[in-house]
Amino acid sequence: MTGRLHAIVFFLLIAAATADRRGWEVSGEGGDGRTPFKLEKSEIVVKTEGGEIRVFAAGHPLVRRWIPMHIGFITMEPETLLIPHYIDANLIIFLRRGEGKIGWIHKDNLVERRLKPGDVLRIPAGSAFYLVNTGKGQQLQIICSFDRVEAAAIDDSVSPYQSFFIGGGEYPRSVLAGFDISTLTSAFNVSGAAAEENKAQRRGGGEAVKAPDAYNIYDRDPDFRNKFGWSVELNEHDYAPLKESDISVFFVNLTAGSMVAPHVNPRATEYGIVIAGAGTVEVVYPNGTQAVKAAVKEGDVFCVPRFFPFCQTAAREGPMEILGFTTSSRRNRPQFLAGASSILRAMMGPELAAGFGLPEEKLRRLATAQNESVILPSSPETEERE
Repeated sequence: MTGRLHAIVFFLLIAAATADRRGWEVSGEGGDGRTPFKLEKSEIVVKTEGGEIRVFAAGHPLVRRWIPMHIGFITMEPETLLIPHYIDANLIIFLRRGEGKIGWIHKDNLVERRLKPGDVLRIPAGSAFYLVNTGKGQQLQIICSFDRVEAAAIDDSVSPYQSFFIGGGEYPRSVLAGFDISTLTSAFNVSGAAAEENKAQRRGGGEAVKAPDAYNIYDRDPDFRNKFGWSVELNEHDYAPLKESDISVFFVNLTAGSMVAPHVNPRATEYGIVIAGAGTVEVVYPNGTQAVKAAVKEGDVFCVPRFFPFCQTAAREGPMEILGFTTSSRRNRPQFLAGASSILRAMMGPELAAGFGLPEEKLRRLATAQNESVILPSSPETEERE
């Protein structure tokens, strides 16, 4: 890399973002954040010439109740550095756009990896790391999940996570600055003046340690595909580091007007980020009433609690792409409520018919009318009206 690196502070955040060089817009900025499950309110935490960090504030009590994990977005301008630090949360990054280099401490050794779009990588809580935008004239755009492992003993920040900076000056201050000068003199075995000017630098010895590589979600075949879209789930069986955080990553691509069939996640809460296109997300309460049917567009973030039925539908004007995280690293195995693979077909019989108050044959005709599964086409009624 050539030129001067501009450092930006990483304050740990939750946010939403758009996908191209024009910048990452956050819908709902300045709103009251009171819509259940659509995470709307966000604000700029840090903005410098090197990049921007936005933070989402969960306003609705239902969101706060079911939010064991947080979603963050980072924008870094060309030739910028995210300065070395560690955090009190496990971090899983997804590189949305651009190219980068990340370095972190793995078993006492510095490990570096080059990153490209689609790469997923986990940085454990407490592991010091840095990030560099290596793309030529291009923004680096990253989507993250954070799960805090333990709150700091003294935490007066508004962020749900705590940063501990290794490098730093007046702002942010290095954690080394908190030690007495006599302590640093002894620790570094140098004079007092040198201790104030020099940084600690540790090199791992012995045999080389194999650190995890990034896993590129775009390079694998979809788990499901039909003419209406495709989906991929990345879990602990595909990428072992996810097991340590107990988080999975997924990606859904819907063609114009298509729908992920109404379904339930029996194992995990789901966080989705619309990274292209627009559509709607619909969530249902356990009592059978509608929780929310919200229009979503590129840059929106939504949360669906475990066990809550929901579906996502792409707008008729074009396709929609959703990146997301779930709070379990095991295979999710969603239970679909409609379509060829629905649990209604699996449970078909007099007991289910009695539950609906319908003759079994009539319920069977209803449950078998849809020949597609998982990702469904637009409804004929909608097509005719338009």
